Amino acid sequence: MNAEHPSSDGTARPYALSRRAVVGSTVWAIPAIVLVTSSPAMAASGTKITVRSSKRQVVAKGDSATITATVTDNGDTPRSGAAVSFTGSSGTDYSPTSATTNGNGEASSTLSTTDQWLRPGSTVTATATSDGQSASVPLSVIGANAYAVGNNLSGKLGTGTSGNTSTPTQLSLVFASPIKALASGNSFSFALLEDGSVWSVGRNSQGQLGDGTTTNRTTWAKILSDVTQIAALSTGGYALMNDGTVRSWGGNNNGQLGNGTTTNSATPVTVQGLSDVKQVAGGVTWGAALLSNGQVRTWGSNTSGQLGDGTTTNRTTPVAVQGLSGVTQIATGNGSGYAVLSNKTVRAWGLNGDGQLGDGTTTNRSTPVTVQNLSNVTQIAAGGTSAYALLGDKTVRAWGDNAYGQLGNGTTADSASPVAVSGLSNVSQIAGTYYSAYALGSNGPRAWGYNNNGQLGDGTTTNRSTPVAVQNVSGIVALGNAASSLADDMFFIR
Repeated sequence: MNAEHPSSDGTARPYALSRRAVVGSTVWAIPAIVLVTSSPAMAASGTKITVRSSKRQVVAKGDSATITATVTDNGDTPRSGAAVSFTGSSGTDYSPTSATTNGNGEASSTLSTTDQWLRPGSTVTATATSDGQSASVPLSVIGANAYAVGNNLSGKLGTGTSGNTSTPTQLSLVFASPIKALASGNSFSFALLEDGSVWSVGRNSQGQLGDGTTTNRTTWAKILSDVTQIAALSTGGYALMNDGTVRSWGGNNNGQLGNGTTTNSATPVTVQGLSDVKQVAGGVTWGAALLSNGQVRTWGSNTSGQLGDGTTTNRTTPVAVQGLSGVTQIATGNGSGYAVLSNKTVRAWGLNGDGQLGDGTTTNRSTPVTVQNLSNVTQIAAGGTSAYALLGDKTVRAWGDNAYGQLGNGTTADSASPVAVSGLSNVSQIAGTYYSAYALGSNGPRAWGYNNNGQLGDGTTTNRSTPVAVQNVSGIVALGNAASSLADDMFFIR
């Protein structure tokens, strides 16, 4: 093989359970008890009822909040001895379910959350009823709608546990908005939420968590807002902002931050000269951006011609990939780049020692060449030294390095032109990690290739040369790590 594997070196405010919380590097004081009170409801008899909660937010499972109902007459005099019942949304239990008001007209119950898959940012409602009248109070849900599997070095999976996992495990229940995408590099991960915020977890020796420190972190923390897409490098990350610019952070020895320097940055900096960006992608130590006009810009390491500018010179600011126009999607591997054109063919450039450019050779290319025998492509994905294409008929083709069966054709022989991945049909999305690959279809996710860390999610650490089913997952709507070819893990979004 001719691979350049990366080295091993490489908030939303929480619910009111503690008095202090950390968001990025800022400490916020949180009140110990937050009372949320309903509007009163009044019966024809003159009974009024209000209800309040000790918290605004609850964790989806294993959390509790005190729900207190106050019953008065229409003159606001407390009613003692009134019967009150407590009910609520699915995913909540109440103890007791009925109580009698005290001399202050109050009765209380403890709400307990029971459903770990309650949607982050959704609302559970607690209702108290007395004398035919009801009042309710809403509590927002903190949770996580994603699984993780594989390498968990430095707590990079963000599951709140240590050690690798060969069966999918839910992420820590810390997010106030649903997860939209995830990406991971060498021992760290990023999560992009639907509210546009980016969170990070894991190793941080080069500032790759983007939180202003170089301190490792095993808990998720928010680092950015107003983001539409994320991508991971070996020791850093990229964020495509709402305004069409790109931010970068982490290691910068090859100029991969694109800010004109080779100095690491533990906080996000602006990639120079980019605007109106449609997509961003990260290789090991280089980056690529697709502009809305169909052109591609690249920067960082260029030892194998992966910047596509006709040279092998590193660049600390973006340069144009030569001869490309009408591009609709890009992907980046270890040292290779890929572009889907508007005619649904694919161009590739850069490192080609394992045939990963798909042009029938193993010759590196510093400008794009056409991937052979490939048409009607709807999505491209890159592994470290392999590549994958989803076709219009919903089947998958693969080419390049196959030492661990990552081409999925039942062999371990490299191929310098595309071959069919066995046993896949009706596929809606594909993803590649360093030596493994994934496909999402109507029958759930499938995985194949290298499995030393259990990253295929089949409960083993056995390599697979044809796709196998990922175990113990349900309701998967997306492959979470679709923007990272560097990892030996995978996320699945529900």
